Amino acid sequence: AAAAGGRGGRGGRVHPAAAPGRGGRGGRGKGKPLAEPEFSSGSDQGDLGSSDGGGSSGAEPGKSRKKQQVSMDDAERRHQALQEKNRRAQRRFRERQKTKLTDLHTQIDELTGKVSTLQSENQALHSRTSILEKVLDMRNEQIQVMQETKEASSYP
Repeated sequence: AAAAGGRGGRGGRVHPAAAPGRGGRGGRGKGKPLAEPEFSSGSDQGDLGSSDGGGSSGAEPGKSRKKQQVSMDDAERRHQALQEKNRRAQRRFRERQKTKLTDLHTQIDELTGKVSTLQSENQALHSRTSILEKVLDMRNEQIQVMQETKEASSYP
C-alpha cells in the first residue's frame, strides 16, 4: 500500500488524497484538516491539551495547545492552498477537454462534408462510367456491323 500511495508510478503524479499520511480519499466536507493525525498524541483527539502526559507545569499545556493550533492552522492553510490548486488544475483540465471536444465536433463536421462530397463524386463517376460503357458497346456493335457488311459485300 505504501508503494501504491508513494511517489513514482505513472509520471510521478499522485493525487493529494492518495499521498502517504493523508488518510483515505480526499477530505471534502469532513470539516477537519487532513494533517490532524500528525499532531495528535494518540489519546482523545477532541481534547488537545490533556494528551501531553499530565506535566506539572500549567504553562506547558497552553504552549502545546498553541503550537498545535498554529501547526493545525498552517496545515489547514496548506490544505486549502492544495485544494485551490487542485480546483484550478481541474478547471484547466475541463477547459482542455471542452476545447478538444469542440475541435472533434468541428472535425466531424468537416469530415462529414468531405464524405458527402466524395459520395456525390463517386456517384457521378459511376454514372459517367455506365454511360461510357454503353457508348463503347454501341460503337463495338457498329464496328461489327460494318465488318459484316464489308465481308458480305466482298463475296459476290
